[in-house]
Amino acid sequence: MALGANWRNVYRGLMAQSTMALGRALSLVESQRPSDQAAADALLEALPPSAQSLRIGITGTAGAGKSTLIRAMAEHILAHTKHKVAILPYDPSSPHSGGSILGDRVRMSALSAEERIFVRPSPSRGQLGGIGHATSEAIALCEAAGFNILLVETLGAGQQEMHVREVVDICVVLVLPRTGDDIQGIKRGLLEVADLLVIHKADGEAEVAAEQLKNTYTRLVPLWGEPHAGWQTPILCASAQTKKGISELWSAIQALERHLHAHDLWSAARQAQAQRALARYCAQYLQQAMDIPQALKKLHTQAQINTQKPYAPRPLARALVAKYLNKTPKDPSKNQTK
Repeated sequence: MALGANWRNVYRGLMAQSTMALGRALSLVESQRPSDQAAADALLEALPPSAQSLRIGITGTAGAGKSTLIRAMAEHILAHTKHKVAILPYDPSSPHSGGSILGDRVRMSALSAEERIFVRPSPSRGQLGGIGHATSEAIALCEAAGFNILLVETLGAGQQEMHVREVVDICVVLVLPRTGDDIQGIKRGLLEVADLLVIHKADGEAEVAAEQLKNTYTRLVPLWGEPHAGWQTPILCASAQTKKGISELWSAIQALERHLHAHDLWSAARQAQAQRALARYCAQYLQQAMDIPQALKKLHTQAQINTQKPYAPRPLARALVAKYLNKTPKDPSKNQTK
């Protein structure tokens, strides 16, 4: 599909690094309307290859201070480098209205005035995994507009936030010094995606507890394995309020970036990101094409006819996929090793 006149102007604006054009493009790729999705596809196909950039995910449990840490990191990057920083925070959406408070727009309002910083909070729209359904595309658009440091903030809903790993180069996980001590080490699902582990809000009376927790994690880190070949997850104590550890965190991020390039891990990781995005969209479009609502309606009707028979979504799903692919359903028991 060719770009329409309006979106050609947006494309030109992106190439000129216009944040106004970037905002319009982000709204387009986040839209669920079929006409907008077609225009978004055309816009994305027109983008040049991604320039050299660094994609950083910031995740952690609710209340870990992700927004305040990102603000402190952005201010540090702004003061000590010439990088342009795009911040993409995600906020939970209401399951009823679909609306979102977008509190990060308030918390980061001061940053928005900086010429080299772009902040775009977005609602999750029910997307699982802590990020939005169009995060990969949002990153690509920000890179096209000249932003070479991307900070992606997850929802903060708990241990289901591992999807951020699929769209970033480096994943920073935040924990708190007073939330279960050693028990935090058991939450492996979230902690195992950590390239860097930050014990945040390590200030005031919490400093001692933070150091104790750091010692605990130091014993646990070898059990998680290496997130990247030859890279042991650093454990840092930091406080956005006092700026403690912010410089050390940025240095650790840069050290990992150098490590990934030096060991030929960077391009393979970016290729893996692209492959996972392709698989995710293939699954999404297949689901749309197979008329899932009609299948659910059939399932509900069957349950009403025979209340003694339990719901059986698995065979129905198998039949639905087979019908779509124009194949006869296979008996899975025949594939078992005898």
